[in-house]
Amino acid sequence: MDGIAETPPAAPPLTATGTSGRTFYVDIRNGSDSNDGRAASGGAPAAGPWKSLARVMLSDLGPGDTLVLACGSTWRETLRLPANGTGASPVRVMAPAAGCGTAARPTIDGSVLMPATAWQRVTGNLHQTPLAQVPLQLFAEAGNWLPAHHPNRGHDTANPSSNYLTIAAAGNVLAINGQPASNEFTTGADLVLPAGVRLAEGARVRTRVNSWHIDEAAVAAFDGRRLTLTTPTTFPIEAGWGYYLMGQLWMVDSPGEWHHSPASGLLHAWMPDGGPPTAGLLATVLPLGVDLNRRENIVVDGLVVRRVGVAADIEFSKQVILRNSSFEDVALSGVKATGSERATLESNTLLRTGVDAIDGGGRVSLAATGMTARNNLIRDSGVLMQGEQVQSLPRLAYAGILTGSNALVTGNVLINTGYIGIRVRANSLVENNFIFGACSTLDDCAGIYVWSDPGIVIRNNTVVRSRGYLPGQPAGARTQGQGIYLDESTNGALVENNTVVDADHGIQLHVARDNVIRGNRLVGNRVSQIWMQETSARINPAGDLFGNTVQGNQIAPLSPGAVGLWLQTQYASTAAFGNFADNSYFNRVSQVVAAETTASGSRAMNLPQWQQSRSIGSRQAVDVLATAASQGGYAGYTVSGVNIIPNTGLLQDAAGWSHWNPVLPAGQMLREACAAGICLRYIPGGSPGNLISPNFSVRQGQWYRLTLDISTEQDGQAVQIVVRRGGGGTNGYESLTDRALAFTTGRAWARHSMIFQATATITASDSVTGDNGARVDFEGVKPGGSVSVARLELVPVTPSVVAQSIGMLVNVGAGTVSATCSAATGQTTLCNQLYRLDNHQPVNWPQNVPPYSAVIFYGQEASLRDDDDDGIPNSLDRCPNSGTAAVNAAGCSFAQGG
Repeated sequence: MDGIAETPPAAPPLTATGTSGRTFYVDIRNGSDSNDGRAASGGAPAAGPWKSLARVMLSDLGPGDTLVLACGSTWRETLRLPANGTGASPVRVMAPAAGCGTAARPTIDGSVLMPATAWQRVTGNLHQTPLAQVPLQLFAEAGNWLPAHHPNRGHDTANPSSNYLTIAAAGNVLAINGQPASNEFTTGADLVLPAGVRLAEGARVRTRVNSWHIDEAAVAAFDGRRLTLTTPTTFPIEAGWGYYLMGQLWMVDSPGEWHHSPASGLLHAWMPDGGPPTAGLLATVLPLGVDLNRRENIVVDGLVVRRVGVAADIEFSKQVILRNSSFEDVALSGVKATGSERATLESNTLLRTGVDAIDGGGRVSLAATGMTARNNLIRDSGVLMQGEQVQSLPRLAYAGILTGSNALVTGNVLINTGYIGIRVRANSLVENNFIFGACSTLDDCAGIYVWSDPGIVIRNNTVVRSRGYLPGQPAGARTQGQGIYLDESTNGALVENNTVVDADHGIQLHVARDNVIRGNRLVGNRVSQIWMQETSARINPAGDLFGNTVQGNQIAPLSPGAVGLWLQTQYASTAAFGNFADNSYFNRVSQVVAAETTASGSRAMNLPQWQQSRSIGSRQAVDVLATAASQGGYAGYTVSGVNIIPNTGLLQDAAGWSHWNPVLPAGQMLREACAAGICLRYIPGGSPGNLISPNFSVRQGQWYRLTLDISTEQDGQAVQIVVRRGGGGTNGYESLTDRALAFTTGRAWARHSMIFQATATITASDSVTGDNGARVDFEGVKPGGSVSVARLELVPVTPSVVAQSIGMLVNVGAGTVSATCSAATGQTTLCNQLYRLDNHQPVNWPQNVPPYSAVIFYGQEASLRDDDDDGIPNSLDRCPNSGTAAVNAAGCSFAQGG
């Protein structure tokens, strides 16, 4: 991806003086607090810079004045200012206007050195040193430190990345401010304390109470089974979720762990490298680097603040500007800005913040208003990552950039956030940002998130690799790391021209209404590219997700189980979800462009089925002008065999076919004449049942094309097909496909076709394994209905590597990027077989990619020309002109026979 910078572009430098103000200087090496502070270097008696930052608070620094901090100076104290500026004459704090050259920028460092000679060995690898101040974090050149905790990662061999224990039984339920909460829960057998150790009062507990929230409280009591907390959790505690312990000396049991006891003033630690203490051991003890709380019209430019609790506090301030500064290795927030007005954070670097890099309090009523966050680089906000591995202890964090209303968030680069990447409130603009690695320790989360607010514009952003985090969740949970997420009644949002890659869901709309999702590029998202989820009916009796527009998006699922659009409601219908138009689909890997889940069941649709559906997603015709890679005049597969299921013609009898249902009376299977020729009609008995094909053999990794003619008792009946192992000996009945095979059909006979890859090798009548063989089940046919099946066909196919290929050129910078074919693909032989997904026209090389945009291209195999777009290449097609109807391996639709 082009245009990602490791340092943010600098804002224009400030001049050294205000238009009418004075300039003061501070230099820790060459200054004196008895000087007048009016010169950068000494001269006349008492002339020259101050030494300490504390001296600034004793000065008459005021509107229009400039405070210049000397290059090469490092202070271990908080910067505070004695007065506000005005709109016309702000107070400026800055590095020298000429820059620092090779010298270090002026720095506030909140750490103290712990010399190797000050440590004493206690026992084994445990060492101690006196430290009166309570440390917020530790640093060593030899590796990372973690506060003492129990258990360690690796205690659970089934989930080695987890440091969570499992809650065995749900907690009590309290009413706190009218909301349910808990203050106790039952621990399980996995809580094993060392011999002679008890979990004492005052130890801390971090509890993952749901997918998106972690609570922290102290232990009030523990009886060996029931653990009581000093303060209730935010949500009720449920069984299966996770917790871990902190804050006792016995927990220092692995390299890189530490514990401080305020009562004794001793710091105990096990060095990260497992060896004796060495030089360069540091402890953060300064709570705050820059204090501008409730200050007005202040500009800070070009500083470095590191190893502090909070780098800059601008809460409840007005028109404070922080620019061209670095905030690094911060124990808590990088910038706290709750309640601030019209703050600007521009061209800063914020690295390794314990919680939010920029915290505007956007989750509370006292959120910032009018914030601008422009061209900042944020890395490891609320999480410390090494590659894809979480190094820090999971804790509650909200966002890399968290703003209130009327915010502008533009040009920022965010890499790795514990929870959300960017969260804004009403009437905000989020544009031209790059977000990688959101949702690294929490879930139900996104690279860009909006909750319940109107009037938000999200455009020209690139969101990649929203991870999601399973440790601490119950068994069977799935990650929900989304790209862009409009949650809980968000309305009037415009989500336009964004690129989202490798999230669970590219864009999620959860009970959101009247939003426009337009011109986005959604590629390789793991479950769906757009998820429309309806779980409430508070605003509208039929459901609260309605009136949205999904138009002109490029939608490319790249895994077999992923879909393009997933429309989900717990009510009867998705018909009010919105309007779908002009979307373009890559449907080579997964033919499912849309799936619907309602109270009555689920259905999956390829493009023709989606376009022919009624009252799914919209009351109007759906996606009438939609296009897909399958319509480009080339097939994606070649047929490489014949039908492998015996007796599907049913010419003599129904030998090999069977049926089953668990509750008597048994169902009926009737061989009879029908519109498809000869068919089997299955009528279930006392319970839902299965119609079962004859056995056959499949080979792991082989691709197959399944085709059948079918009619059902009712229109709109869901049909679930399972290609499964058929038992025999001690063998089971597991599925053998890499994806679900389901569709909806009706009373009129129709042909259906689908492609899958076999996940195991099964041999019919296998004398070694005892396998009966593979089989096709028409599963869960309900009493009162029936299913009639004819001309079942399963043939091996070979996918075209070219046709399955897809690529992207992504530009996250401000200038147009031009790429050659060889640079983009590394294979010049592909160049004349690549087509753009937006218009399905050949890619013209060199290819220009506009700023903050992307070009998606895919392959078409020239030798697989398919003029009627039925998926069967011309060379094998016995029934040309079948059009969009489903066909068998010979290219014939139901109407064409065969």
